[in-house]
This record gives sequence, structure tokens and C-alpha cells, in this order.
Amino acid sequence: MKIIAIRHAQADMHWEKRYSSEGFDEACREYDRCHILPDKENKVFTDDRPVYISSLSRTKETAKLLFGDRDVTVTPLLDEVPLRSFKDTEKTYPLFVWNIAGRFQWFCGNGRQKETRRQTKERAARLISMLMKQGDDCILISHGWFLQVLVRELRRAGFEVKRGSLLRIAPLERIAFTEKEPHCGNCMHNCLLSNPGCNIGKEKALKKT
Repeated sequence: MKIIAIRHAQADMHWEKRYSSEGFDEACREYDRCHILPDKENKVFTDDRPVYISSLSRTKETAKLLFGDRDVTVTPLLDEVPLRSFKDTEKTYPLFVWNIAGRFQWFCGNGRQKETRRQTKERAARLISMLMKQGDDCILISHGWFLQVLVRELRRAGFEVKRGSLLRIAPLERIAFTEKEPHCGNCMHNCLLSNPGCNIGKEKALKKT
């Protein structure tokens, strides 16, 4: 099973340098409503693999940019990890403070954020379970922060990840996932001679001698 995950195209959003808590929360809501910037790239994929997108408009517009008017499946399991202000205050802080503090609360499981890291991981696991149950190669269009979590959860689920960068996921970046074939109790072909029951492991070991 192969999965291609794509981050949505660049959003047409202007962020201010500083915000109060109310201003930051409104900016986050505006970001979820905004459109994507025009791009020269379109219809990159011409195969019939099913395409899944989040419920946010920027993934729907990205799907149309890349695939034209073909049918797609919308699932909130691919939604971005929601973000809100880390406290209520009329005092203004730089944008990066709101972003870092909010994500730190998410990481620590602070209930002020709409979703905790544990809940995001559980959502990613539900998505993976759904995809593996269907068993079809597919394409996902999602969001930067959620894709960071999904990469780790797919690795835990036995997928190899091909990605050229360890940094933030760029707009329209494609990440390829390939499911490993388990043998002798999920050794994933890597047991070599440590498990005599794995013929593939034996073959790899013999080639190295």
C-alpha cells in the first residue's frame, strides 16, 4: 500500500506582526476561511487513486488545482490541528509568541487548546486504520502541523517514509509512504539472522557474507 501526502498550497493570508488574544483568535479563524494563492501547477497526478482532503477550504482548492474537477472524499480526520491564543489578554504579543505558546500547550495537553497532542495522535491513528482497512493506494491533502504528526504515526504503523527534508513541510510538498511487508511476527524484513523463521532475513544476511 502506498500513500502520497500533500500539504495544501500557499494560503492567501496576511498575518500581522502583533496580536492581542482576541485578534490572534480571529486571525486563526480567518486563516481557516482563506483561499489559496494562484499557482501555475495543475493536474500533476492523472491516475485514479482516491483523493482524501480535509474539511477546510484550502485543501479543497488545492485538490482542484492539482486534479481538476475529479471527485474527492472529505474527512475531518485530515483537518489541521486547531490553534488558539494561550491566554486571554488585551496586551499584544508578537505572532511567533502566540504560535509557539499555543503549540506548547498542545504538546503538554493543556485544555485551553481545542485539541491536545494525544487527541491529534488518536485522530491520526483513526485515519491510518481507515486507510489500511480499505487497503487502496491513495492521496491525502492536509496541513503542515497535522502532517508532522501523521508522518510519525505512519512510521509507527509500519510505513517507510521518503522525504527530502526534516524541516517544516512546505506548501505543495509531497511525502511518499510505502507499507512494509511484515514477516515472522512483524520483523519487517530487518531481522536478518536474528529470527530463523524469516527467509527474507536469511537471504539478506547471506548476500552480505
